[in-house]
Amino acid sequence: MNFKSQFAEYLFDMKFLHSKNFNDPRSNANSKNVGLIKAIICSGLYPNVAKIDVRRGQYPVAKTLEDGRVTIHPKSVNSNEREFEYPYVVYHKKMKTHAVNLYDCTMISPSPLIFFGGKLGYLPKQKVCDVDGRVQCRCEESDFLIVRVNISILLVKFTV
Repeated sequence: MNFKSQFAEYLFDMKFLHSKNFNDPRSNANSKNVGLIKAIICSGLYPNVAKIDVRRGQYPVAKTLEDGRVTIHPKSVNSNEREFEYPYVVYHKKMKTHAVNLYDCTMISPSPLIFFGGKLGYLPKQKVCDVDGRVQCRCEESDFLIVRVNISILLVKFTV
């Protein structure tokens, strides 16, 4: 059985799909929803997050909590990016050769990281929402409280 079929069967068994057939149009209703796809990728790859730091030389430079400075591997699609819309990427794998390289990375906005990442906190002096020390984004405390309440509501709905 190929990977797509196996994955479709798992999703069907978990009641996420109407059919085991991955070609069923109902199974692909959100296939063009890039934001949703990136949120799913983020939830599956977290805590593999890097913050784009600067672009030095030929390849983008980023930082991870564990390794500090890392680079996006030259064969990655994002290695040729000149500007990043958002300062974060999630990655599938990192490997150390002469430097630590990130492979299979996807640029991600802070929103999915906040909703699907780790422990959420607020740093009032800096007015920053913090996720596990990996992700920080500026926000007012009132906005942070709204997000935290909504996450709590979602967690209750999904655990009931």
